[in-house]
Amino acid sequence: MLKKGQTKACCPMRARSLSVIRVRTRPGFRTRGLLLAGPRAISVVLGRGGVRANKFEGDGGTPRGRFRLIRLWWRADRHPRAATLLPMRRISADLAWCEDPLDPRYNRPFGRPAGAAGDRLWRTDRLYDFVIELDHNTRPRVARRGSAVFLHVARPDRSPTAGCVALTAADLRRLLARLGPETRIAIETPPVRAATHAGRKSPSRRARAWRPILWRWENRRSFPWIGKKGRSAAQSLR
Repeated sequence: MLKKGQTKACCPMRARSLSVIRVRTRPGFRTRGLLLAGPRAISVVLGRGGVRANKFEGDGGTPRGRFRLIRLWWRADRHPRAATLLPMRRISADLAWCEDPLDPRYNRPFGRPAGAAGDRLWRTDRLYDFVIELDHNTRPRVARRGSAVFLHVARPDRSPTAGCVALTAADLRRLLARLGPETRIAIETPPVRAATHAGRKSPSRRARAWRPILWRWENRRSFPWIGKKGRSAAQSLR
């Protein structure tokens, strides 16, 4: 419940999170796309290899599929806490992401000792000021199937990423207010076909065509002129 004098605009974290956000490639531009979040369409940058269903480490591709948003990592030394329903963690100076397929920590965050390899989340530029971790290649983690796939801030020149989805800092901050643990990101996947009833698939064309005959058979006392052929056809559908 909002306190006296408060409005929904001043309490963005109370807004209901989106169930799904969708990413589509722009026709003719494999490294550019649109992120559809409710009624909003946000311009995004994709991996240099385009969207790929069969992703491997180092191919520069953005993985096709439907993924959970695990948590938000952010630079607390540069920004206050974001208004979001996602779990949040601060990025520390020693935080890195393991990209070595032979390492048991592959595709996981770890503390980076001096000189250790890994994608550093503590950067001098602004690309990782806000980083949303996706559950790509996590259940299970398979070596060489890709690591460190994030939703993060785009470069000022909007150049392609190494496989992540990137957008402007302003767009990402606005989007965060509508994201939560139940939100999924669908990258180049068709929308799920809506069901007519909970737990049921949409009826086939044949089933829809026989509906009038079945209805007349069930109400045959009001339709005495229904023929023998129609009765037998209706009975076969019961």
